[in-house]
Amino acid sequence: MPHVSVPRQCIGSGAETAARGEGAARGDGAARREGPAPGDGPARGEGAARGEGAARAVLTRSALLRGGAAAALGAAIVPGAARAALPAPQPQGDDAGFLQLALLAERVSATYYGQAGDKAAAKRKAQHVAKLTAALAADAPAEDDFAVKLPKQVTPQLGVRIETLLVRAYTAALASTADGSTRLLLARLLAVDSQLLTIARAAAKLPPVTGLPIPIDLEQAGEELDALLSAPNYPTT
Repeated sequence: MPHVSVPRQCIGSGAETAARGEGAARGDGAARREGPAPGDGPARGEGAARGEGAARAVLTRSALLRGGAAAALGAAIVPGAARAALPAPQPQGDDAGFLQLALLAERVSATYYGQAGDKAAAKRKAQHVAKLTAALAADAPAEDDFAVKLPKQVTPQLGVRIETLLVRAYTAALASTADGSTRLLLARLLAVDSQLLTIARAAAKLPPVTGLPIPIDLEQAGEELDALLSAPNYPTT
């Protein structure tokens, strides 16, 4: 988000006008008895000074508010170039493990939404898979390394199970990921999957999630994910 720098404005006080009003008040006695000439009395001078000062203040504040609103609107409308400028993930150490788990879980999730007939969610999940695959590069598991195994008739409860696993895994990853740009990607994915979890729970007629998500470590998350995957290219004995 671009930084908005608000210029410092000087608001005039109208002191000179007040001084002229006081000078007019020092006229001779006859003038005082007859009353000040129009526009020459102190009340007139001080009133004008206050009026001018208030007008300047209103104009200056209005200008600042207009400028601030325009800056806020400009920040809200983020062009595609700004989104493209996000730093590319550079996984370090154990970061790759979290990304690999997330990639496999997102593949399972994409398959689920495809079978459920939710084209919009399946498309978003395909985008998640593409981003995680790009972040992992050569470390990304191949498509044929693991096969997704879901029942032919998927249920909303299964969707809740998958999205809950993703939300908990992303939450744990944010606390342990070393690379900042990788952490940023995981946070963005978590934001989307949290919304999908809310939708899935509503479809399953479950109450909304209350409280904070509970992190799940890689080993436990892997065990839960194993029930939804098979490894046809790896011997089991």
